[in-house]
Amino acid sequence: MPSAGRGEKRPAPAAPLRPRPPATPQQRPRPSAPVALSAAQGKCRESGRKAIRPERKRFAHIGKQKTSLASAWKHGAGGGIRHLPGAPKEPATRCALRIYQELHREYTHTLEQVGHYEACSHAAELAAKRYKELHASALELLLRSCQDQAQEKSSKAGGCGTYKVLTFQGKAVDMKKRGKFGLSARLAQHRKERRGCLRDALCSALACLCSRLQKSWLTAYDDEAPVRGYFAHALVDPASSFRIALRPGRMPRLASLLITSELPLGRALALMDHGGPFPEGHAKEAIGERQYGLQRIGVDFGTGEERKEKLMDVQPEEKIRDLMASNTPVLVLDVYCALAPKDQVDQYSLGGIIRQELVALLQGAKQRGQAVVFLIGGEYPAMLAQKVYLQPWFTSIGGLRCGYLRWKESPEKPWEMPKLHHTKRIMFGLQLP
Repeated sequence: MPSAGRGEKRPAPAAPLRPRPPATPQQRPRPSAPVALSAAQGKCRESGRKAIRPERKRFAHIGKQKTSLASAWKHGAGGGIRHLPGAPKEPATRCALRIYQELHREYTHTLEQVGHYEACSHAAELAAKRYKELHASALELLLRSCQDQAQEKSSKAGGCGTYKVLTFQGKAVDMKKRGKFGLSARLAQHRKERRGCLRDALCSALACLCSRLQKSWLTAYDDEAPVRGYFAHALVDPASSFRIALRPGRMPRLASLLITSELPLGRALALMDHGGPFPEGHAKEAIGERQYGLQRIGVDFGTGEERKEKLMDVQPEEKIRDLMASNTPVLVLDVYCALAPKDQVDQYSLGGIIRQELVALLQGAKQRGQAVVFLIGGEYPAMLAQKVYLQPWFTSIGGLRCGYLRWKESPEKPWEMPKLHHTKRIMFGLQLP
């Protein structure tokens, strides 16, 4: 057998491979997104750094935040609530302020031309027509401004299932460096912060949503400017607490608003509308032998449309005197109202949640041994008291009563004349510990 390499035709040697000239930028192929991403990851691995894809970082919350409304807004993709039905196309802050200014202008004009009742009715009608825009804006502002501070709770209301609650506190604004202490200056300073600006617009939207035939919240709390409604003052009061109840769903539905604070009874009454039921400086004077009582309304054998208790039947109450003489804080209910017109309350079944919120407040105060006090406003406070607050599901908790606070200098003297606002007396709700 012939040896290898002998008698065989050897193949011609292969031509050496020449490097291909680099492509021009126009000819160079563009890698697809996955290829580019893999190349980026490879470089990071070579350099010892960990690569994080943008979409992985963006959607890292999925599967972890399933129950938090605030977190759902914070991490939601694609604009969140603005993609839901009824959401305005313009930014929520601008939309809320624009609608508020329109309603406030109409309310002020009607008030000057006709009167209080007609102005409230007109504002309530306008708010009902703009409900979808107002609700979507308020909901977006609420979730955006409460994404870090909010406390989310679940409560079982009678007949309405489980609902959510978002709460946040007012903030103390330091104005010492500027030498300004007025409410307008503190609100202006608060608006310079991102969260403060959002909550400022939120209070404007809530004031519109709370408009009713007998009561309007569109007016200023004091003399602050610009006006953002009654609720805005609590944003710069660290003693104030906002509590907003929502019915869960594909689009959470705002149900009710509670604004509360804790103050000594004497100071709390002095800070209420019209300076409270007692003369100016009453709480700062020595209590001496003073006695206090509550002239109730809605009692059996009462007089007039209010069914008011006869003055001779009013008895001094030692618990009221003790609260007036001490610095023991009472729970002051500054605001309690529905965040939807009556038709929408029925449509979205919000009535049970609205009722349960006040029930929970009264029950909590009773368990803590704390008194609850609130002013009953509106054009017809006695009618409101008998229709809402004097119902058995409220009065059976801790003996909630409504009426007029009375006082006298000593046991031997008669009850002092009540303080009047125009021709009306100031009515309160009171639950003692």
